Amino acid sequence: AEIVYKTAKTWKNLIWTRSPLGVQIQQKTAETPGGNELRAWAENLPAVPEAPYGPSYADLAAQILLLPETFSYFGEQATMMGTWVGTTRLVNQVYSRFRSLNWGMMRQARKVAGDGSPRKKAEALYRFVRDEIQTEPGEGVLIGDDNSSLQKVLSARRGTAVEKALLLQMMLLESGVKTYLVWAADRDRGTVDLTLPNPNWFDTVLLMVEIDSKRMLLDPSSPDLGFGQLRAGYEGTPALIFDTVQPVTLSATPFERNLRRAEIDLTLDDKGRLAGQGTLRLTGLRAVERLGWKGNEARTLQAWRDWLAERYAEFRISDVRAVESRDERKVTVTWSMAQREEEVLGDEATLVPSAPLGPASQPFVEAERKLDVIFDFPGRDEVELRLRWPAAWSLARKPAPAKMAAACGELSTALELDDAQRTLVYRRRFDITRRRLSSKEEYEAVRALFGEAAKNDALALTLVRR
Repeated sequence: AEIVYKTAKTWKNLIWTRSPLGVQIQQKTAETPGGNELRAWAENLPAVPEAPYGPSYADLAAQILLLPETFSYFGEQATMMGTWVGTTRLVNQVYSRFRSLNWGMMRQARKVAGDGSPRKKAEALYRFVRDEIQTEPGEGVLIGDDNSSLQKVLSARRGTAVEKALLLQMMLLESGVKTYLVWAADRDRGTVDLTLPNPNWFDTVLLMVEIDSKRMLLDPSSPDLGFGQLRAGYEGTPALIFDTVQPVTLSATPFERNLRRAEIDLTLDDKGRLAGQGTLRLTGLRAVERLGWKGNEARTLQAWRDWLAERYAEFRISDVRAVESRDERKVTVTWSMAQREEEVLGDEATLVPSAPLGPASQPFVEAERKLDVIFDFPGRDEVELRLRWPAAWSLARKPAPAKMAAACGELSTALELDDAQRTLVYRRRFDITRRRLSSKEEYEAVRALFGEAAKNDALALTLVRR
C-alpha cells in the first residue's frame, strides 16, 4: 500500500503514524517544483484480525496523518496545530465568531432558567437545549457553517452537537453557572493519541459544570441522556478540557452499578408443573442498552417477550410489562411464566437455575491471544431463584456451589436448602470488573473465568416424585 502527500512549501507539517500490528511504515521526502512531496508505503500488510471483544478496526489498521504545524506568508510564520495551545486557539476563533451573534439568547436563558438554586437552573437549561433544539449531523468539534451563530441555532431550534454545547454554555454562564468545554470521542472511533494536537480525534463537545463545588459533565446532544449522564462509548475515555487545554479522563460508571438482576419465584404443583413470576432489573449502562430498545412501547414489549421465550423455551411467558426511567437509568421488566403442558412429565421436573442471564458461553476459544480483550463496559449479573415444591416431591439433583475470583472479575454461586419447608434459594453472581485486559495472564484469567461460568451454569436442578 502506498500514499503520496503533496504540500506547498509554505506549510510545515507534523507526521504521525500508528502501526500496532508491527507494520513498518516507510517514508521518503522530496522537494518538487510545486512544493514538497511525502511518499509513505508499507509492504506485506497483514489482514486486520477480528476476535470476540477485540479492538476496533481503527486501533489495528496501519495509519499515517499529516497535521499542519506552521504556515509561512510573506516572511511571516503563523502557528497552526503544532501544539494543543495552537490548535485550541485556532478553533476558539471560530467559536468566538459563533458566540458573537447572540441576540435573544440572554432573554431566553433567563426565561428558561427561572428562579431557584443553581442546580435547578442548570437542569432547566439543559432540558431546554437537549429537548427543544434538534440535534443535526456535524463535523466533530468544528463548526462547518461559517454563517452559523447562536442566534440562528436558537431561532431555527436546530444545531449540531458542538453548536448545542456552545449554546448551553452561554445560557449557563448567563445564569451564573461556571462551565468548561470538553472535547470527547467515542472509543469506537479508535484510541485518542493526545501527543498529536489533532482536533479530529474528537467527535463531540461536552460541558463540564461546577455546581455546589462539584463537577459534572453534560451532553445535550442526545434526548436519551439525563442530567450528568454520558453515552456509554464516552465513559472512561481520554478527553481534553478545551478552555484550559488540560487532558482529562472522563468518568465511568462503577461496574456494580451496571447491573442485571433477575429474581425468579417458582412453585411446583402436585401435577409436576412449574409456574411463577419473574422480575429483571437493569441499572446503569445495562439499562442504557435497553432504554427505548425498539423505538416504541409495543415493539419493545414484543422484544422482551421474545428475549424471555428464548431463555425459557419450556415455559409460556405472559403478562410482560416494562417500566423505564431514563433519568435514573433503570429498566424493570416483570412477567408471569408457566411450564407448557407438553413439557410436564408428571414425575420429574428439571430447570437450569442460571436462567435468564445464563447459561454463560465461552467466547474465548483460543488458548493464546495477541489482541487485547475489550468489553463494552464492566458489569455485574445476579440471579436469585426461589423454588417451592409439594410434600410428595423431593430434590434429586442440585448444582454444586462455585467460587472463582480473578483480577478481571468473579463468579460465585450458592444454594440454600430448607428440607422442612421444601424450599430452596439459588444465587448466582458474575462480575466483570475491568473493561480492558492486555497481558497474557489477564487473558488466561478471563478465559478460565468464562469457562467456569459456562460449566457451572449448565448444571441443572431436578425434582422427582417420591
